Amino acid sequence: MTEQVNERELVLDILVQHEKSGTFAEDLLHGSMDSHEELTGTQRAFMKRLMEGTIERKIELDKVVQNHLKRPDVRLKTEIRCLLLMSCYQILYMDAVPDFAAVNEAVRILKKRGRKEQAGFVNGVLRAICRDKEQGNIKAASLSEETSMPEEILSLWEEQYGKDHASAIAHSMMKVRPVCIRLNPHVTDVEKKDMISTLEAKGAIVQEGHFLPYVLMLKKAGQISSLPGFSEGAFTVQDESSALAVEAAGLRGRKGGLVLDLCAAPGGKATLAAQLLPEGEVRAFDLTKKKTDRIRENARRLHLRNLTALEHDATVFLPELEGKADTVLCDLPCSGLGVITRKREIKYRVGKKEIEELVQLQKKILANAYRYVKEGGVLLYSTCTI
Repeated sequence: MTEQVNERELVLDILVQHEKSGTFAEDLLHGSMDSHEELTGTQRAFMKRLMEGTIERKIELDKVVQNHLKRPDVRLKTEIRCLLLMSCYQILYMDAVPDFAAVNEAVRILKKRGRKEQAGFVNGVLRAICRDKEQGNIKAASLSEETSMPEEILSLWEEQYGKDHASAIAHSMMKVRPVCIRLNPHVTDVEKKDMISTLEAKGAIVQEGHFLPYVLMLKKAGQISSLPGFSEGAFTVQDESSALAVEAAGLRGRKGGLVLDLCAAPGGKATLAAQLLPEGEVRAFDLTKKKTDRIRENARRLHLRNLTALEHDATVFLPELEGKADTVLCDLPCSGLGVITRKREIKYRVGKKEIEELVQLQKKILANAYRYVKEGGVLLYSTCTI
């Protein structure tokens, strides 16, 4: 008889591999789900919430766990630490999970894996956390702990915006954001109304975008790729701010022309450019085959025949394109600090050193980009940082 898959164990394995290899947890999550087709929609949603929440609040959770160790300076094995963090997240932030269930499941996992001694240790730590939670004794001692934002990033924001504004930014990064989807920019009101009704029938809470009529914001939508219309190309995932950047390039209403997107993956801006400019040509570049394959897949799903994805390093000049482009899109590699709510682990990967290196990389790409623009053309520079 096949053993039933346990979603908590899968999340534990993802977190351990993430810690040891540095691989993006989101990629590991997708890989794990793809390898376990038997997972239900509820299990998948639980895995996503638990993994993302544990990573998002890692600094806070680490401190809570540390405060409940008899020897706070002890270095825990990766598996034990990850199990404590994800169990602590369930206790503090997943109201649908009873505290005893979070504790018992952690103990069960360790016993199943032959870690009986560690099971007793983990049981004691988690029960102590449960007691302090009930007594209201778990409180953050700093802004970094409260928002799980690294001190180095908080210092950068305080230098740029002042202490109060930096605090407001850090707190805003903890809010749950809706998922934005982009319909075809030429969608009619009737088509949009029908799509909203279809999505609501699947249990999604739908709001229209703030600025663009073809953007919808979804809550409780589940797995986006499973929603009706996704496979058929009725919509794709793209933040409204990202779509606004493309609109700023002034493509709508033009007759033809060449658009270059120099750092295009996963293809949100490039595919929108192709939709806005159906009689034009869009060439979308990125570094690796994996990235360009993703652009091609999105273009295919959206039925775009005027978009070509090409592997190329944007820091290397292409002389054959000098002065040929009507529009060049430069959504350049950056710290990504403006999209932490979407990519939670970015904040643990970026510091002053990495930002300086990214500035130099951006300069190299821009030095090539402006040479591709023909006289009277448009060079659009954008980043997702703050």
